[in-house]
Order: sequence, then structure tokens, then C-alpha cells
Amino acid sequence: MRIITYNLRQRGKREQWLGLQSESPDVLLLQESSDPATYAPPGQGSWCWRQVSTARFGSALWSRSGTLEPIPVPGFEGWIVMARVEGHESHPAPFIAASLHAPGHLGSYIRTVGRMLDALGPLCGDCPVVMGGDFNMAAGRRDQGEPLVTTPAERRVLDRIESELGLIGCWQAANPGRQLPQTLRWVVNPETAYHCDGLFVSRSWIDELRACVVLSPPHPAVTSPAGRVMSDHNPMLADFRVRGASRTPRSRRPGSAGQGTRTA
Repeated sequence: MRIITYNLRQRGKREQWLGLQSESPDVLLLQESSDPATYAPPGQGSWCWRQVSTARFGSALWSRSGTLEPIPVPGFEGWIVMARVEGHESHPAPFIAASLHAPGHLGSYIRTVGRMLDALGPLCGDCPVVMGGDFNMAAGRRDQGEPLVTTPAERRVLDRIESELGLIGCWQAANPGRQLPQTLRWVVNPETAYHCDGLFVSRSWIDELRACVVLSPPHPAVTSPAGRVMSDHNPMLADFRVRGASRTPRSRRPGSAGQGTRTA
């Protein structure tokens, strides 16, 4: 099972859709997405999308197969889209997927993510959970010696994700000891390796994690055929070997496993 999280930057373009599909994803967790009907071909998988009330974009979930049963998250409509996934060909047992985007109008990003965790915790239920998105804070713990630091407040939020939701960060689980790669090219500081996008899954899935990579330019999901970068975020992809899968795995793009970052 291949899961991707990606902030589309207040849009959704056909080129981004095609670039993501080149990775044969099973589940997409998208943020700052316009209505998927404007960029995704009809009849391909199932969508769950909710628009932010004050913007033209929202968060979205896509599943290649199976059904999506939306789970409302009061207070964060459009910022969190959550659904129960059933009957997926890559994971027949039910699981919950959540696409999260921490807004900036509610005060501190870190405190806002904390309130999001308060809302998500009671909804997670007793089946595996996949949570991904743009947290607008460090989505991993940095070791000493890295140019950026993970603040104590950020560490407390990451501790809550593990202790209260039982979720483990995929990138650091798959790449132990490596520095966090860039997922955000902030327009006023594009070179710094901001790592605010992340994928977290239930502990029961971690043993099946084969690889987690960040897809950087000129990957076709990020860079248009004309060479234009389409988002200031880089997608993150996690690849799992799921027990009980009912189909033959699709072919993978060369070099898709075991790398911390990847371009094309």
C-alpha cells in the first residue's frame, strides 16, 4: 500500500494529479486542494473533500478502491477531512484516514495542532489510523547538529501523537538517524529544510513499512512539463507491505525504495 500526503498550494492541477499517479498511490491525503472535480478525471477511485468556509480550497482524501465513509471533525471543517476506508484492495480490513492542514488564523500553529489532536482522539476508534498533512510545525524530531531545532513545544505535540493517538512518524521510522529532509520551500527562505509535512500511522503498520521518501523537484508531481514548480511543498510517500492484500502489487518506479528524498 502506497500513501502520499501533499499540500497542493491552494489549487489542484491536472499535472499534479498525473505526477502523483505516476507513483501508483493507493491513498492520497491532500491539503489546499480545490474541488477534485476540477483536476482529477471522473470515475477513478473515491473522493472525500471539504472546502474551508473562508477559502476556495480545503482538505481531501482519495482512495483508489473501496469506500470512504466521512467522519465529521467539528470545529475543523475543511482543515481536517477524515473517513473510514473499507474494502480497499490493498488493505481489506477497515482503517481510518485523516488529511490535516493546521490553519494560521486560530493562533499558534503548535496550539492549533494540539486542539486538532483533542478533536481527533475520540474519533480514531479501534482500527488502524493513517494521518498525514501539513502541520505547519516540525513533523519530526531533529537531532543535535541540524541547522534547525525541534522546540520543546513541538516535541510535546509529537509525543502526544505517539502516546495518545498511538501513531508513529513514517519518515523517521524508515530513515533512522538521518536529518529531516525539506518538505516546504518557504518563498522567503526556499533553501532551509523546513519539514512541516508528515505521515503518521498506527504502530501495527510500522513493521510493514518498507520505505518513506520525499518527492522533490523535478519530480512530475511537483514540477510541470514546462519546468515550473507547482507547489511550495514536496509530497511525502510511504510504502507498506500489507498483510492480507488481495491483489498483485503494481510495478514500482525505479529507485522508489530506501531513499530519504527523490526527484524523478
